[in-house]
Amino acid sequence: MADKQIPLELCPTSIINTGVYKSFSEWPLKKLMDSGAMITINTDDPSIEGTSIKKEYQKLIDTFGIGKEQVIMFLENSVNASFADDAVKEKMLNTIDSEINLNKKTKCLD
Repeated sequence: MADKQIPLELCPTSIINTGVYKSFSEWPLKKLMDSGAMITINTDDPSIEGTSIKKEYQKLIDTFGIGKEQVIMFLENSVNASFADDAVKEKMLNTIDSEINLNKKTKCLD
């Protein structure tokens, strides 16, 4: 999957709630990242699981110590894996870049 850059849609809260892993610390996120897998971070069902995309990212920051660079990579992967046309993808990637540049003083998700 890593070689072919097949996107992995990972939903942290759902992975725990469905019993795939008992805790976030068991989840092999770092191993997936080190393999070069194309990872996207998502919410499975926010209203049922009581989560949001911001909360999902915060869990990864708190549990795995991922930094701004990894957050940006996951966001860019999400755009690139989408079925949007190239013009929309370019606009979304530019928005990510401009938002990150506006928030240079922040930790990650402020």
